[in-house]
Amino acid sequence: IANLVSAAITTINVTGDAKVTFTDYDPATITSINVTNTGGAAFATSTLAAATAFTGGAGADAIIAGATTKAITMGAGDDTVTYTTTVGTGGSVNGGDGTDTLTMNAAALSTQFAQTSNIENVVINNSTAAVGIDASKLSAGVDMLTLDLTDGTDATPGKIASTVTKADGLLINLVKTVEDATDTNDSDGTKLTITNTTDTTDDTVNIRLTNIGVDDQTADFFGIDEIDVSTYETVNITANTNATGTASANEIEALTATVATSINVSGTGALETVLTGTKVTSFDASELAGALTLTAGSEKATYSMGGKSSTIAFGGNLNASDTVIGGAGAADIVTATVSGLSASTGA
Repeated sequence: IANLVSAAITTINVTGDAKVTFTDYDPATITSINVTNTGGAAFATSTLAAATAFTGGAGADAIIAGATTKAITMGAGDDTVTYTTTVGTGGSVNGGDGTDTLTMNAAALSTQFAQTSNIENVVINNSTAAVGIDASKLSAGVDMLTLDLTDGTDATPGKIASTVTKADGLLINLVKTVEDATDTNDSDGTKLTITNTTDTTDDTVNIRLTNIGVDDQTADFFGIDEIDVSTYETVNITANTNATGTASANEIEALTATVATSINVSGTGALETVLTGTKVTSFDASELAGALTLTAGSEKATYSMGGKSSTIAFGGNLNASDTVIGGAGAADIVTATVSGLSASTGA
């Protein structure tokens, strides 16, 4: 519906089984929206008036919520709520059943989620400034936090350092919708540090990359320059393609995993990274569909390559303490300085 504007409208009822998108409507006089159809209704162009109550249906509904003072119940389906500000006094947002997403601009979290429930994925919109998220401020039930980080200025002093603290149990999902600015001296970019509430001796972090691209320092300035997970013993990375499966590149230029003993890589895409983590005993990319391009340090570990032709370059010596297991690719490559054996006898 391209144009629904009338001062006489106070209630909108959406029924049937087809998806309805309202591309232009005036929410000023509307006090109630009731969706009972199964196809979903999208009110995603104008912010609901503070006094508008919304009841969603079984489909994937979408709204923009401001300082609402009424109950917003999204119902079943995989719904999307966009926040423009904190929910007002007496208002509430309930995602309902399904896997529901709430999107918002980066902000220091305090009470933004106090009146929010049944949201599974929180998306922080693209930001060129450092983002700091205290995950304990999210509502109960949030299991994924999506970040979209960009360095918008060339030669900024140091990396733009974002953080997720108290990330216990969260899946950290990284996307890249905006390319970094040209980095002429390869000195800046984006960095993300993830920590739990309490640092124990058996912490696990889960990270997903969705075709965030690579930084080739000439034409493409995508990827992320550093992920610091230095307090985690187990690091799980899922590296995926884009939604259509046509692009698969993901780069973490520096993966800082100081105390990690196990790093597991899976997903439908490819991964390129440089590892810093001297305690790693297993780097397993056998569940990765694409290629693994890994620069390892002095770790003495078992390395398993990806599903397509992969490359492991050892910064330290390769000796009998290392094991390299090739993947399904036809041309896996290992580059290293070999030590510990006699050049003449191999003993």
